[in-house]
Amino acid sequence: MDTAQINTRALEALTQLTMQLGLSVDDTGGSISISGSDPIFPSAVRLGEALAVASMAQAVGIAAIWREKTYGQAIKENTVFNQSGLIEYFRNF
Repeated sequence: MDTAQINTRALEALTQLTMQLGLSVDDTGGSISISGSDPIFPSAVRLGEALAVASMAQAVGIAAIWREKTYGQAIKENTVFNQSGLIEYFRNF
C-alpha cells in the first residue's frame, strides 16, 4: 500500500474502538483519514497502525468536545510517522 493511500483496515479498527468508548467517528464533524501501512520494518505486529488507531481515538474524543463548543474538523494520521519514532527508540538499546 502506498503511504498516500487511505488505510481502510485502520479506519475500521478506529470505528470499532470509538464505538466501545461511546463515540462515533462522525462526532468529529469532519473527515478522518489514516494513511500509510505496516510494516515499514519486518514485524508480525502492526505497531504503526495500532499507534495510529489509539492516537486517532483520542483525537476523535477531543474533536467531539471541540465540535460541541465550535464546529467540526478534519483529522489525519500517518502510520509511517508513528513507526519512525519507535525505530529511533529501539535504536537506543
